[in-house]
Amino acid sequence: MKNLLCLIAVSTIFAVTNFAQDLHWYKGNTHTHTINSDGDSTPADAITWYREHGYNFLFLTDHEYINNIEALNGVYGKPGSFIVLSGQEVTDGYNKKAFHSNSLGANALVRPNRLPGGVETLQKNIDDIVKAGGVAQVNHPNFLWSLTASELVKLRNYSLLEIHNGHPLVNNQGGGGVPSAEEMWDSVLTSGTLVFGIADDDVHSFKRFDDPTAARPGQGWIYVRAPSLDLAAILSALKKG
Repeated sequence: MKNLLCLIAVSTIFAVTNFAQDLHWYKGNTHTHTINSDGDSTPADAITWYREHGYNFLFLTDHEYINNIEALNGVYGKPGSFIVLSGQEVTDGYNKKAFHSNSLGANALVRPNRLPGGVETLQKNIDDIVKAGGVAQVNHPNFLWSLTASELVKLRNYSLLEIHNGHPLVNNQGGGGVPSAEEMWDSVLTSGTLVFGIADDDVHSFKRFDDPTAARPGQGWIYVRAPSLDLAAILSALKKG
């Protein structure tokens, strides 16, 4: 019996080890703007910066615009090393508040719904993102002090929440009695909803590297563990945290 248990244990370790060896760590950014919305540089400039700085994947998330990812990968992609991925920032709001979400890897443009209230607006946009095959990411809850922890707790079916956004105007740390984005995330987790915290750039400028008031690259990033560097594998890894 001892030999049998030993064999089972060794077999299990071997299987887990082999599984782990099939996975790779990939560094990426999920929030990027170019001249196709309100950025100051071309997709080529943005891609070049991230590729040259050790990133493996980059989502281009222009407002209400999906870049030609196939053409960009034809020039800048490198199998197993770097890939450009489709994305969009769904730019919504109500009553001078901003309810923004990223649609990562969706197969169609998602139109803002312009509904009254943050929960109603974001939930409809999240549902549309998922329906289009994307991973939904709720962005910068403290931008314009737009979302409360109690509102975030009510949302469903999104995978990611920005708890660090590199833009200088999003109030990651909270203030004036408003909790930080990380504290809001804790409220969501405490409520029983599993959402993964994320750090990214929300980059808009590749021409003002020395200006702390600019939304610059290299301010936040993530690593995912996936079997390959392609859209399906990256999306699956993001969903699993």
